[in-house]
Amino acid sequence: MMKNLFVILAVVFVALAFPVGASAVAEDSVEQLLDRLAKAGDALESRHIADALLNRWARANSDTIDLLAARAQAAEAAGAPSLARQLLDYVITLAPNWADGYVRRARARAASGDDAGALSDLETSLLKEPGRFDALAMQGALAERSGDKKQALAATRKALALQPMNEDLRKTEERLKIEVEGRDI
Repeated sequence: MMKNLFVILAVVFVALAFPVGASAVAEDSVEQLLDRLAKAGDALESRHIADALLNRWARANSDTIDLLAARAQAAEAAGAPSLARQLLDYVITLAPNWADGYVRRARARAASGDDAGALSDLETSLLKEPGRFDALAMQGALAERSGDKKQALAATRKALALQPMNEDLRKTEERLKIEVEGRDI
């Protein structure tokens, strides 16, 4: 009885630790992952692929940049946004082609109320990595916060085109569509 329970628990652990398709996700290119994300059959598959993309983008392939980015994240979590911003300025100076550095700095800028700077960083990140659905979603949120519902809807729709199974994006798009375009008759 106890042996069977152990075997069942081991099987469950392995199934949870290594979801179906995890090795395929690890081997896919960013373009392949974006294609799979757009074609995901359900929200769970979409979230799994989106997480793989975010993890891939988060790697700077430089120990120095990864360390500075981790320290910036810790500073932000500790309530030191100016220190986080300084560290992210260094990150971008050292790795100007790393799109995630701009997304991270945009997050720090937005948190400190610098929406214009955040939007500029998001534009730069999208030039470097056009598939950044997270940058598009943040761009939409910032546009909405500034009162530009039309731009918010446009950015949200672009993010939703990349990640159509994201329920939060879908709800935001539906709400903004009504506010911008009105209800269908």
